[in-house]
Amino acid sequence: MRTHGKLPRTAGNQTTGGLSVTDGVTNANLGTDAADRPTPRPVRATPLLTGSLVTLVAAFGWGGYVVSADPEPHVAAAVAWLIVPIAMVLTAEACRRAGRSPRLSTAGRALWSRLPVTLLIFAAGMTANAADAWADHVGNRSAGWFPLTCYALGAAHLVWTLLRVPTGGRPRRELLTLGLDVGAVVVAAALYPLYFWMNQMLYADRVDWLPVVFVAGALEFVAVVIIVKVTVVGTQLVDRTALILLALAVLAGISVAVALQVLGVDDRLESGQLATPAACFLIVCAADRQVRAAGLGTRRADEPQRPPRAWSAIPYVAIAATDVLLLVAVGTEVGFFAASWVVAAAAVLLTGLVVGRQVAALHENGRLLRSLDRTLGEIRSQERRFRALVQNSTDIVLITDRNDRTRFATPSTYRVLGLAPNQLPDLNPMDLIHPEDVESVRAAIDSIAMDPHAAATYQARVRHADGSWRMLEIVSTNLYDDPDVRGLVSNARDVTERRRYQDQLSHQATHDGLTRLPNRTLFLERTREALAQLATAPVTVALIDLDDFKTINDRLGHGAGDELLIALADRLRRTVPPGQVVARLGGDEFAVLLVGSQLEQATALATALIEAFSAPVPAGGHDLLVQASIGLADGRLGDDNTELLRRADVAMYAAKESGKGRYARYDADMDRRSIESARMGAQLRQALDHGELRLVYQPIVALPDGCVTGVEALVRWRTADGQSISPDRFVPVAERNGLIVELGEWALRTACTQAVRWRDRPGGSPLGSVNVNVSARQLREPGFAERVRAILGEVGLEPQRLTVEVTETAVFDGGRALDELRALDDLGVRIALDDFGTGHSSLGLLRTCPVDVLKVDRSFVEGITGTIEQAAIATSLIEIAKGLGLRAVAEGVESAAQAERLYELGYLYAQGFHFAGALEVDQVDALLDHLDRTAARVGGDLTRS
Repeated sequence: MRTHGKLPRTAGNQTTGGLSVTDGVTNANLGTDAADRPTPRPVRATPLLTGSLVTLVAAFGWGGYVVSADPEPHVAAAVAWLIVPIAMVLTAEACRRAGRSPRLSTAGRALWSRLPVTLLIFAAGMTANAADAWADHVGNRSAGWFPLTCYALGAAHLVWTLLRVPTGGRPRRELLTLGLDVGAVVVAAALYPLYFWMNQMLYADRVDWLPVVFVAGALEFVAVVIIVKVTVVGTQLVDRTALILLALAVLAGISVAVALQVLGVDDRLESGQLATPAACFLIVCAADRQVRAAGLGTRRADEPQRPPRAWSAIPYVAIAATDVLLLVAVGTEVGFFAASWVVAAAAVLLTGLVVGRQVAALHENGRLLRSLDRTLGEIRSQERRFRALVQNSTDIVLITDRNDRTRFATPSTYRVLGLAPNQLPDLNPMDLIHPEDVESVRAAIDSIAMDPHAAATYQARVRHADGSWRMLEIVSTNLYDDPDVRGLVSNARDVTERRRYQDQLSHQATHDGLTRLPNRTLFLERTREALAQLATAPVTVALIDLDDFKTINDRLGHGAGDELLIALADRLRRTVPPGQVVARLGGDEFAVLLVGSQLEQATALATALIEAFSAPVPAGGHDLLVQASIGLADGRLGDDNTELLRRADVAMYAAKESGKGRYARYDADMDRRSIESARMGAQLRQALDHGELRLVYQPIVALPDGCVTGVEALVRWRTADGQSISPDRFVPVAERNGLIVELGEWALRTACTQAVRWRDRPGGSPLGSVNVNVSARQLREPGFAERVRAILGEVGLEPQRLTVEVTETAVFDGGRALDELRALDDLGVRIALDDFGTGHSSLGLLRTCPVDVLKVDRSFVEGITGTIEQAAIATSLIEIAKGLGLRAVAEGVESAAQAERLYELGYLYAQGFHFAGALEVDQVDALLDHLDRTAARVGGDLTRS
């Protein structure tokens, strides 16, 4: 016995959108189990169902009445035939409504919509049959030509309707199996009318049954066609339950017709009078089911079907029907206790056992087929999933053979490189690699060529179709020996943007954001690399620090300072030879790494840099003059980068101590001096805390009589062990480490306190003011003038009794220092320019700086007694002071001749060892007492006592 669903075709598979889809697997993936499927609306008593049921009850009720009461034949036939058209009209309306089910395929809607035409044709014939029966008072059962014509047309239309339903392409083997099943059903079905016809013909001499049997056979054939056709098309036409009801309708009609003959009442009732209402009622039920289902259980033609069973019950039903007929025939002919009946019964039993065995085997076969379907469905699902991942991946998957020919490429090749996959077979991928990366890529591939399943990861620039270069991160795996691949599998990811971002971050991490020069980190790295090659190329580091850069920021703002740094960075780039490293280490500090330069070349570069920096620099709307101190340090074997930079830093500070605006080359003595400076800084801190510092005072006298008019406070340091340390040694140290601020404030407070004592001494004091030196670092401290105000208020000294001495360098660049001096001038404190004439732009300062006193430097006093040329500067300075209304004080007067000459030139005040040196407080007290007693001038001998 042949079955549906035989291999190689897998049951339940259809092709949708070019991919093989298994309905069972698809349902499993979507979670559409039978329990989860939507159910149709519940059954309701609709007018069509009710009317069809009424016709069915009326037909069978009238049939019972005819059999029991035996009314007039023509009345019985007319009423019976009149019920049938009513049932068929109701059935036609039900089929019409079913044809409008929303989810039915076009073929399904056509089938349901054409069935009403067939039914109405049959209804016309049966109505004519009823009229004929009423007209014939004897109830003639023979149909006229019009009813027979209607029946023939209705059957033809039904067959035509079924033939127009598409069955879809089926494999030849499945058609053969289906044909055998249909043949079995036809043969089994034909046995019944054939048996009864021959039985009547041979034994009952009923020749008039021949047309009836012929019509029954024809209808049976049509019924079989209906069952087979609808079964072949399946749920594409009707709902599954509706399909079962249609099949039952056909079988019910045949069964009623056969039952009438078996019961022997066929002489008073026509089979169609009862069979048709029964079939119509079931067809109405099927149509109602179709309407209630509304497509929920019906699949469109383009939707995957559920896999059918692995075997068909049709041939077994035919066998069962034949076996039943065999037992009935044998029992009727020979009796139930005859040997022939026993053989027939045994044959039926054996047939049943064989069929049962085959059904069990087919059931197992079906289970295996369903399991295979699920497995194949999972494989196809995984294949589709893998294909979707590959097709939609942003990474390139490339398979190449040992000759670098492309065997497979994913569509992402176009998205990444602009090359369609069909362009790659004729293209060697190595031709797309950047020439500088070809060697590294080839080395990576060769490293895994002999090691199966080995992988290599590398990056390379690959040419895009538009000519640009894309950076790809590639992982290549050796699958040359894999029979399913036989190639080198390369997964490439576009990392261009990530690489650009990484390069940008790396550049930001190693370069200065303002000047775009390398920063300290990169400079130290390059220095370390250069020192590693020191044996083949000398290394020199030049550390460059701008002198007094902070005053520019304070005076013009940080914007101007930034512009200045950018401009100087450009000058550095232009001045330093190509190939050398120029860096900004931070703030106003730059560095140059010279590799391969000899001693003379490094010295020449330092000189060139000083000259380049000396030219005016436009920044912040000003042309600024900038100086730089440069420290040079040469690399030595065993040095590391930080040590070399430290030595350059030491040399740079040595250059600053030498007068700024120059360079110095490192030597061992600088380290010694640096260590000594650090040690002295620590000792100075202790000295300030432990009171080892004191103030001495040098008198300022009036010319020509030498009367004391004021004193200048000077700091002296005597250690605990009695050692005296010169201010020339510890003041620069205090300037560098910032201790000068605290030291200056101590000196200011101490001097002001002492000035109050002298002011309040009995008999008064000739000291008009006390002079205190203030460093540039103090002036740049925020709120310096306010601290001076606070000190004066604390000690009770009038502001005009304090004179602040500052150098020209301290206020040359203006800014905060100049603002603080103006605040002091507003306070009433006098301001003296110390060492006047030795700084820069002294005359310009007299115009911008609030000055009361000019202290002429000793260098202009030394030669004042010589030629006119030697005295020219001193002469000019006193004239300038007179013209500006300033007091001029000549410093460094060491002889009576100098004092006399100064007086002749117009100087009224002087200071120097000729009058008095630096005096202790008690010596000043003694001097003031002596002046009180004698009212005499201070002679030069007093300074030497």
